[in-house]
Amino acid sequence: MKNRHFFSAIILAGSVFMADAATPKRQKPVADPPPGVEVLRNLVYKEPFIRPLELDLYRPAKFDRNLPVVIWVHGGGWLNGSKDNCPAAWLAAEGFAVASINYR
Repeated sequence: MKNRHFFSAIILAGSVFMADAATPKRQKPVADPPPGVEVLRNLVYKEPFIRPLELDLYRPAKFDRNLPVVIWVHGGGWLNGSKDNCPAAWLAAEGFAVASINYR
């Protein structure tokens, strides 16, 4: 009897998870970069079998040397989040390049 309730709970939890995964997520509008910063969007950095992995590269609008790079990996537990609207983009105005990546 206990096993039947346990398996019912697992099936119910799996159904809720799958329904949530099938629900389309609303996209936030992509914000403009901070002043003095240019952004190169949707650069492909890897092409695995499923879909290309992309990054947005924020960098100073004018630079004359190699730049140190900060790699921003958004949170989201592999279910949510995006490379868009990188909260570390302001570092590009301070002389860094910032790569905000999407991942599988």
